[in-house]
Amino acid sequence: MALGTQLTEVLRTHKRMGARAARRRMVEALRVVRLTQPERRMKQYPHELSGGMRQRAVIATALATEPRSAPRSCSARWWRGSTRRTSPWNPPGTRMTWTPEAAKEHSHG
Repeated sequence: MALGTQLTEVLRTHKRMGARAARRRMVEALRVVRLTQPERRMKQYPHELSGGMRQRAVIATALATEPRSAPRSCSARWWRGSTRRTSPWNPPGTRMTWTPEAAKEHSHG
């Protein structure tokens, strides 16, 4: 099954969008996460993408559904309320930022 079919299924099911609207929104979400050539990627199969590209596709799917809040995980400890560095995944104006001190504090090496 092509990546586009898999990704748009989420929007068609949960947001009750039509196929064309879901495809347009997903292509835009792939652009937001900086996946190169999003139209081409939609026609490819998952095994044809690198692991990083697949991760970006999953993130794009989550963003395309317009969640009310950002997902949290145990790695949230690495994020602090300073404004020194912002993650490319957080929109401007959010308070969650990455600090090198927090990364060192939680590193395994």
